Formats: sequence, structure tokens, C-alpha cells
Amino acid sequence: MPLTPFDEPSQVDPVEGEVTLRGPGAAGLSMTPQAARETAARLATAAERAEEGHAERIDLDDPDSLTRWAQRLDVDIGTLRDTISAVGSDSEAVAQRLAAARGPTD
Repeated sequence: MPLTPFDEPSQVDPVEGEVTLRGPGAAGLSMTPQAARETAARLATAAERAEEGHAERIDLDDPDSLTRWAQRLDVDIGTLRDTISAVGSDSEAVAQRLAAARGPTD
């Protein structure tokens, strides 16, 4: 289930050779500078994709992700895998293909 997004940025500081991130809310973590750089790049990419309207990707290699998406989309995991193979892992494309396969609803 999507969470309610915060519209305030996190506080980010260097502390004893690590990068710490605090808030908003209860969020908090510490990571190496290398991990912080990679996280920053991933955040920038995700922000751009979100602004363009892209949906979340379904990770075929993550059993928990497959289970969660199968439940959310009300299909079995085999059907989910087959649909991802046909249209890719963009959750929006997968949902649209599944809806089309079900046909019109009453």
C-alpha cells in the first residue's frame, strides 16, 4: 500500500565519516559515503520517474515483492510472472494488461 508522502526533505549530515539521514517522521539511518552517493543517485532517478508518472517496478527476483503484487492485483504468482514477461516489470503496465485480460467489469 502506498504511504502518505512527506513534502519536507530529510536532514542529511556527515558524522564521524558516515552520512546520517534524519526525518521526516521517524526515519533515520547512517550509511557509508559510497552508499550515500549511490542512494542519492537512485533518489534522483526515482524522483524524475515519479514526476513523469512512472509506476513502481515489480522485482521478479524478490519473492516478497511478487507475493505482495500478486495479492494487490488479485492474481496468482504464475500469472503475474507471465504478464511481466509479456509487458515488462512496470506495475502500471502489468495492471493494465491484467485488467484487459479480465475484460469489462459489470
